[in-house]
Amino acid sequence: TGGKPRKVMKVMKAKRQALPVRESFEMPPTRPKPKAKKGVQTSVIAKGRLAKAMVSMGRKVKTAGGLTQESIMKNPRGRLVSRKASAAAKVRFEKGLHVWNKAVSDARQTLRLQGFVAINGGTPMGKALYAKARALFIARKAGQP
Repeated sequence: TGGKPRKVMKVMKAKRQALPVRESFEMPPTRPKPKAKKGVQTSVIAKGRLAKAMVSMGRKVKTAGGLTQESIMKNPRGRLVSRKASAAAKVRFEKGLHVWNKAVSDARQTLRLQGFVAINGGTPMGKALYAKARALFIARKAGQP
């Protein structure tokens, strides 16, 4: 079937010799071990929809806008809001919107309106309400009672 007989192959296998061992075997220089990697640092800045909630609960330090736990409060409706923004809104309401609300309320009483009436809407009642409220508003802004 061709090829070498098995006996010859065994003899050849036996003739193979091991490589001579070098006496002066030097180890390659070892590299310094790499420093251990630091863990992923978790952010102290709260982001997203529940940012103010996370800060108020103490899970995060501040919001992306810079609000800290001291600068966040609950408004009368229970929402978490900025203390400064809430105070500024109260001042603005007292200066302008409060006067308009009072004028509309007084105009509704004088015109004896009940239920929903769209201010300056399509109906004659709505137009009359707007005209009366505007007159009262301008008078109050000027300092008249």
